[in-house]
Amino acid sequence: MANNSLKNENEGFVMADAEESAKSKKTFSLGKFKIPAIIIASVLVVIALFFGIMHFVSAPWRSGEKPMPKLLADVGMYQGMGFRYFDGVTINGVDVGGMTKNKAKRAIADAQDDDKSAYSIKITARDKSYQLEGKDIVFSIDSSDALEQAKAYCVSIMRGETVFDYSKSAFKVDVNIDTEKMANVIADIQNQLKQAPVNATFKGVSAAGVQFEEEKDGINITLENIKKDIETFIASGQKTGEIIATNAPVSAEITVAKLKEKIQIIGTFSTTSTASAASTKNMKKAMEMCDGSVIEPGAIWSFNGCTGNSNLASGGWVPAKVISGGQFINGYGGGICQASTTIYNAALRANLTIDTRFNHTYPSTYCKVGFDATVDYPSKDLKLKNNTGYPVYIQCIMDGRQLKVNIYGCPDNTYDNITFESSTIKRVPGSYYDVAAYRILWKDGKVIKREQLISSRYSLKDPNASSSSSESGSGSEGSESGDPSGGESSGGDSSSIIPDPTPTPDPTPTPDPEPTPSPDDTVQQAA
Repeated sequence: MANNSLKNENEGFVMADAEESAKSKKTFSLGKFKIPAIIIASVLVVIALFFGIMHFVSAPWRSGEKPMPKLLADVGMYQGMGFRYFDGVTINGVDVGGMTKNKAKRAIADAQDDDKSAYSIKITARDKSYQLEGKDIVFSIDSSDALEQAKAYCVSIMRGETVFDYSKSAFKVDVNIDTEKMANVIADIQNQLKQAPVNATFKGVSAAGVQFEEEKDGINITLENIKKDIETFIASGQKTGEIIATNAPVSAEITVAKLKEKIQIIGTFSTTSTASAASTKNMKKAMEMCDGSVIEPGAIWSFNGCTGNSNLASGGWVPAKVISGGQFINGYGGGICQASTTIYNAALRANLTIDTRFNHTYPSTYCKVGFDATVDYPSKDLKLKNNTGYPVYIQCIMDGRQLKVNIYGCPDNTYDNITFESSTIKRVPGSYYDVAAYRILWKDGKVIKREQLISSRYSLKDPNASSSSSESGSGSEGSESGDPSGGESSGGDSSSIIPDPTPTPDPTPTPDPEPTPSPDDTVQQAA
């Protein structure tokens, strides 16, 4: 019994030892606490993983030059708060660390707008410039691609596929301008910078011949090029500076070479003053003021536009005979109608279009009836239109009492001669008579055009009769500048007024004849 009892007791100790041994394999004693081995093992794995990650991602900063990003916080953001960009990630210089994608997008746009005041751009084209200030710029920024690239970069770090590198953490966004919102600004830039070409034109006539002003090419600047120039400048990172606007040259149509090849005298006319010294002085002044006039293609030239108000002593005009209310009186500027008439007849021979012309109250004896041209500032003017494709130059010369006008231009080879005719078409005895004038173009001895010019109505009343309605000054209503007492004649006198003739019946109209040009009325057109 005793042996059995001892055996059982020993077996119990053996079993107890076995259990104790088994327990000793599953736990560790720490004072009164026992920790399972599996927990200890897990902790060791986590610690090892932590130091491994720290070692891996901190490699770029081990030199101590840059601080390590708060990676653990970023890990937390991934796991518990959704995606956030790592600290140190920048887009267009904006640190988006800790931001969601939407917040980062807003931050980029806000930063660009906040920085607008720093922009001041000078846009130039030749000698013109436009100052574009930040307040006028409306930005258009699409940061979607850059945000996605930055996100992919952060994710690759989390996956251990790359390490954080500041040189690779800065992303760029193309900054454009909102063309629609800046349409008015861009159009204004274009209007201020574009330059139309300037054709070569006449400069004057000297002993060396006709002088010309050189042509100048223009420049064309498109709206699209303005937009691209501004965007390229902004994308470069600059905020102040100068842009040379992209442009294309626009050639002038008329060059000096073309003018020299084509230009010659196309019309000339002369008259002689037999008027008073005062009238002759006014003629000379008017001729000098009209000399050198250039009429561009399609443009209209004005005699009054050259002389200004010829009724004023302050303008240098002196009193001489004028017609006012059908009477001869003294008025400032008297005599200048001989200058306007000389220019008018030269223009007719140059085949220019006559836009505006008035006749005198009484016909002038220094030109054929129906071919005079009176002026009276501002109501009556002589206006000529350049109907050619080239500039026309008016040269006015007064040598002593001789008035001569040469008109330079490009010859019209559709005709080779010009003749002129005038005839009375209506007569009211004791009152007036009407005169029709014609310009006739010839080619190879045949009439190719018969043009009726502006008709004239002349008074048959005695200019020496008294009239209470007479007023001094060539600008009064119904008055006409001129000096019919010699100023309107070449060798005649003030009595050279057509008398009231015996009435004759109007002739029966006949087809236009083709007369042989007479030397006095013919202008030879250069081929």
